[in-house]
Amino acid sequence: MEYLSTRGGAGIAKFIENKFYQDFDCKIMKPLLESIAKADSAQTIKKNKIDPFSALIECSILGCSVQDWKKNELIRQRQKTLQNTIGDLHQIVIGSFEDWEDLGTGQLLDVVNRKKKIAAEIKNKHNTTKGSDKKAIYGNLRAFLEDPAHAEYTTYYVEMICSGNRRYETVFTPPNNITQTKEQRNEKILKVDGGTFLDKIVAEEPFITKFFDTHLPSAIEYSLERLNRKNAFSSRKLAEEILADYFQQAFPAA
Repeated sequence: MEYLSTRGGAGIAKFIENKFYQDFDCKIMKPLLESIAKADSAQTIKKNKIDPFSALIECSILGCSVQDWKKNELIRQRQKTLQNTIGDLHQIVIGSFEDWEDLGTGQLLDVVNRKKKIAAEIKNKHNTTKGSDKKAIYGNLRAFLEDPAHAEYTTYYVEMICSGNRRYETVFTPPNNITQTKEQRNEKILKVDGGTFLDKIVAEEPFITKFFDTHLPSAIEYSLERLNRKNAFSSRKLAEEILADYFQQAFPAA
C-alpha cells in the first residue's frame, strides 16, 4: 500500500502492511491476551488492592451485590489492561511507514523520520496526559532539538484522539507547574491531532479511516488466527458499526 507524502515534495510513503501485521501480533495482541488471562485470575482483585471505601459506595449507589461488583471490577481491570497495551498501537502504525522508525520504549521520543527530519511523541488520548506529563514531553522534544544532529528537525507532540471537534496544529507551550508560566515558544515544537499528523505522512484519502476499517480489522483477524483464537464477531463488521457511531467524534474531518 502506497501513500503520497505531503512533506518533501512527491515522495512515496509506503505503508508496509506485513510489517504492521507482525508488529501488531507480537507487540499488541500477544501481550494483550497474556495480560487479560492474568487479569481474569481469581486472585487479581486482591492483588491489586481494591479500595474498600470505593467498593462500598459503588455497590450502594449502583444497587449491586458484592459478587456483581467483583464481576464489574474484573471487566474494568481488563479494560485498563487493554488501554495500557493499545497505547503503543499508533506508534507501531507510524513505524510501519517507509522511512519511519518506531524507537520502541525507553527512548526520548517515539518515532522518527530521519529523511524528512521529523520526530514525535505519540499519545493516544489528550485527556489521559496530565499537565506534569506534558511538561516532561515538552522537555523531551526540546532536548531532542538541542542535539546538533537534530538542528533541522521539527518535533511534534501528537494527541491521536482530538481534544475537541476540530483538528489542530499549533506551537506546543504547556504550563510549567514550577514557574507558573508557559514553556518557551519554539516553532519547531508543535502539538497536533492524530489525523492531521497522519495527513503529513500520507496525502491520499484520510489514512486514519482506511486504517480503521481495513488494516486494523485484517491485523486483528491475522493475529487471532495465528493464536488459534476464535472471534465471535467479524472485526470488519464491528469496525463498520463503530465507524458510524464514534469514529468522527474522535477524528473529525477538518
